[in-house]
Parts: sequence; C-alpha cells; structure tokens
Amino acid sequence: MSRARRRLLFPLFVAALLMTGTAVSQLAAHMGHCCAEAVTCRPINFITREDCLISAGQTLPRLENGDILITCSTHSFGWRHGHAGLVVDETRGLVLEAQILGSPSSVVPAEHWRRYSTLWVFRLKNVQPEVRQAIADYALRTLNHIPYRLTSGWFGRRADGCLSVQCAYLVWYAYAHFGFDLDSDGGRLVTVADLAASPLLEVVEE
Repeated sequence: MSRARRRLLFPLFVAALLMTGTAVSQLAAHMGHCCAEAVTCRPINFITREDCLISAGQTLPRLENGDILITCSTHSFGWRHGHAGLVVDETRGLVLEAQILGSPSSVVPAEHWRRYSTLWVFRLKNVQPEVRQAIADYALRTLNHIPYRLTSGWFGRRADGCLSVQCAYLVWYAYAHFGFDLDSDGGRLVTVADLAASPLLEVVEE
C-alpha cells in the first residue's frame, strides 16, 4: 500500500480506536463483571496503565486450551482498549499474549489475569475440545515471538502470514486460520470488544 493511501486511512484508524474505547467501556457496563474489592491503577509502560486489585485477586475458572481471556482494565491516555490473551497450556496455566508496544508476543503465566479488576473467560461454542486444542497448538507454534504493532490487520489483515500482532488480532488470527471469524463487526480493525461480542463465543462461568 502506498504511503499516500496510508496517510488517507490514518484518520479512519484513529476514529476506530476512539470507538473501540467506547465499545470496551460499554462492554464492561453491560456485562457487569467488576470486582467490588479495592482497585489501584498501575503503569505498565510510559503510556499504558491497568486497573488492578489490591488484594490477592479474582478466582479463575478451570481453563482449557483455546480459551480467551479478556479484561476491560487496560487503558492508554484515557482510551480503555482492554486486553486479550489465548490459553495455550491449561496444565501449566500459560497464556499467549501480545502485551505492549516494543515487546513481541510471548507466553506468560495466567496468574497475572487474577489481578485485573474486570475479567471474563470466553470459549468457542459447540466444538470439540480437540478443535480448541488444535487452535492453541497453532497459535503457540506460529504466533509466539511476533512483533507488536498497534495497526496489525488494518492494512490487509487477511493476507497469508502474520508479520505483526496486537492482542485482539493475535486471538482473531489463530481462530481465523481454522475458519472461525471472531470479529463481530467485520471491520478492518479487530478489537477486544469485537472478540467479546462474537456470537461464536460464550462466557465460561466459575
């Protein structure tokens, strides 16, 4: 894509980001899953902060490979974009995530999700565990140690090969490889709110 076309599309990208922040905030209000315990806002880099519980944290349901973890507690400059991760090793409690700008995607313990003030676990509906296992295996094999880019997927996201990721795009890409499109609004940018609103997913209760 030419540089001139990218400049023309950039304002649309910014508008999409702003609408994403609104959608994530609406998601939190609609689903109403917010812990009543004391919360602190802590920085994770110079632009991004996350709302975390001061106490020991929430209880995670029994995770299965392919599960999607989502929080609305992550925000940058007042833009509440949220965060998502993909469970890739249920036995060891490991999640594949694209966490922050400047760092590649990586596998991290799921334990840190207990600290978020908001938390949901989503699971693909009406499929065998073997399918979700295959998705987790594929993600771990192909989407680990991929550079983080906020605009991932904005320019030709359905092209073969995944050269960069952001948290929601990583999850979307892994599922799309197996024919499951979790982007609920079909837009150019896959967001955390898009994943949470997907009719293909259901919330896992404790």
